[in-house]
Amino acid sequence: MRCGLVATVLLCFILSMGGAAFGQADFVYFSTDLGTVPYYEAMAVLAFQGLVNRDGPRLYVNTRTLHPWSGPDPKSWRNEWDETWLSIFDSRGYQYETVTSLSALFERPNFRSAVSGLVIYDPDQLASSAWIAMTIAGVEDRLPVTADLLSVVPNLTTWWPDQFDLRPLGDKVAEYQWLVDNYLLASSDEAAYVVGHDSPYGDPGDIFGLDYAVAKGAFVFDLSLNPDRPQEEALADAIVRHLAAPAPILGYYGEVSSGDYAAERGNYVINTVCASNLSFHHQIPRQSADPLVQTTRYTPEELEIDPTKYYLAFVFTDGDRLAHPTRLYRAGAWFDPARGHVPMNWGLNANFFRELPAMVEYYYSTATENDYFYAGQDTRVSRLPNRGDYAALFAQSMADFDLNIASMLDDNLDPTIWDPFLAASGIQAVVHTRANELMFLGDHVPFLPNRFDWPWFHGGGATSAEIAADIMATMSAGPPPAFATITDLLLDSPSAAKEVMDYLTPHGCVFVRLDEMGALARQIDHFYDIGTKYWAHDEVEACFEAGIVQGYSETHYQPTLPVTRDQMAVYISRALAGGDANVPEFTDTPTFPDVPEGSWALDYVEYAVDQNVVGGYGDGTYHPEYEVDRGQMAVYVARSLVAPSGEAALADYVPADPRNFPDVASDFWAYTHVEYCVENGVVAGYLDGLYHPEIVVTRDQMAVYVARAFGLAG
Repeated sequence: MRCGLVATVLLCFILSMGGAAFGQADFVYFSTDLGTVPYYEAMAVLAFQGLVNRDGPRLYVNTRTLHPWSGPDPKSWRNEWDETWLSIFDSRGYQYETVTSLSALFERPNFRSAVSGLVIYDPDQLASSAWIAMTIAGVEDRLPVTADLLSVVPNLTTWWPDQFDLRPLGDKVAEYQWLVDNYLLASSDEAAYVVGHDSPYGDPGDIFGLDYAVAKGAFVFDLSLNPDRPQEEALADAIVRHLAAPAPILGYYGEVSSGDYAAERGNYVINTVCASNLSFHHQIPRQSADPLVQTTRYTPEELEIDPTKYYLAFVFTDGDRLAHPTRLYRAGAWFDPARGHVPMNWGLNANFFRELPAMVEYYYSTATENDYFYAGQDTRVSRLPNRGDYAALFAQSMADFDLNIASMLDDNLDPTIWDPFLAASGIQAVVHTRANELMFLGDHVPFLPNRFDWPWFHGGGATSAEIAADIMATMSAGPPPAFATITDLLLDSPSAAKEVMDYLTPHGCVFVRLDEMGALARQIDHFYDIGTKYWAHDEVEACFEAGIVQGYSETHYQPTLPVTRDQMAVYISRALAGGDANVPEFTDTPTFPDVPEGSWALDYVEYAVDQNVVGGYGDGTYHPEYEVDRGQMAVYVARSLVAPSGEAALADYVPADPRNFPDVASDFWAYTHVEYCVENGVVAGYLDGLYHPEIVVTRDQMAVYVARAFGLAG
């Protein structure tokens, strides 16, 4: 039987994968929905799947409604995505037969040989016995069964007469102590599997991934990490420390931060909740040996920040969670008609995706130039005792999948920890899920802020227009340029993302891939609005380093704002004094009544007076609020070049003949000052050959004049 579901929707994607690469592959599809059978049956099928798939992709199962989040809603996490992958495999030449009953599944001779015997458990006696049986299943190739399952399929004892009966069962700690004593060393040191709920079978989502755990022979446990249960915590610690760190801890812990727990013991988490058929996907090889590469790659050399824009990136995944890509991005977003028409960033758990070769190849082969893959993960780097080893692993994972951006969830951003890690791992930008502002660590590696997360907007369910309005309100609360990522938990599809993009693009928002955002951010030294390609970047940075200029905030310089006379005095005084710290405090009677004691610019204006750079108006005032034009600027700068002599030194200066600018005649009040600035390489005219002394000077222009006058920038 063939699977025809979603075939029409998938046709263009299927064709892009090519024809049959591996000939006639024989596997079985167990089509009975595991969500419709008792849990002891589902557990047995998943364990059986893991054992059978050790020798290749031989058994595929239907998990459509296995988790309570599933349902008929086409945007739910379940639905037809097991069948979707089945259609893809079908298109690649894999032939399969469909089996609907447990008896028909278990009785296949070529499958039975993968099982050595039975392990019998009773969840009514001890809830944890299900996980204990799973560990024994993976280590000894046994099928975990209950008495109920033995009555449903009585031939089990005939097919596998070797029976290991766990019953009667004692208390949880005693049984796990026995399991650790007898099975820990025999279990795999490559992975462990954790279940985080105290119930006979945990959260239904917990059993996803058990097929892979059994296939690997991993230790499966539901021990508490809570210090209130010290005996359980000690046993869990022994299990995790058995791993050859850094190693993955699969499954999911609900009661505590599994990411912290794993990292403190040198490992990392892989959230397998709702990620189905991992043991099968693991065995499907790639069609090509060519390296996996992104459709394109942005670098700082290709881009330039527009200081008038807000830069936003849609991030479509949930860090370490495998359910998103295995479910074709949560609710089948990969097939959304808007994909390719809006920049979308798709997270791959880089450390695990080498285990799913055909799956990752499928995504790369069907990606558009608007699709970018980044490394989604949930490792607390600051808590790792073996950061060097993890950095090497992560660097290899990044290289394998042509990634240069990673997501991080870590509250401790100590540079002494992060700088060497970033250098060793090759990460060029980080999506930091806890940051509200852009920051830099390492060799100027930007940590991109995640301002918009799921709880941020009404707990979900908002319309695209409402989301767009809130995003705009948040971004416009500060000046552009600014950066932010927007998680997919706000948006259920690229179509919703495109609606938000269409709302916001006319309002100064630019939507980008993460590598584009990272490349733009790496152009920033101190100020968001003065990128490395900004025309006045070198001069502003030189003035900043010299203590002459500051930003309007820690992040923005506001280069196009006009310069006023009080600001002009500040620039010149700092330059003359050799930095802000060297400008002397003024303690005498103020020279100007409109620059009184308490004025923010008093020290600077008075120092400029002392250096014979500034004078007041005829009425004795300074008018600090007046904007400075290019004629007045030339006076300030020319006088500062001959300070403290001031006009007396300029009185003997004879400008070259002919004059430089038609609009600065020899009788113009600032003629001498303009010509002196030209001669000293401070100013030049416009392309029309004029000087335009009436044009108001902006903050970027003033930084350029000061840097040239005082030799601060090459």
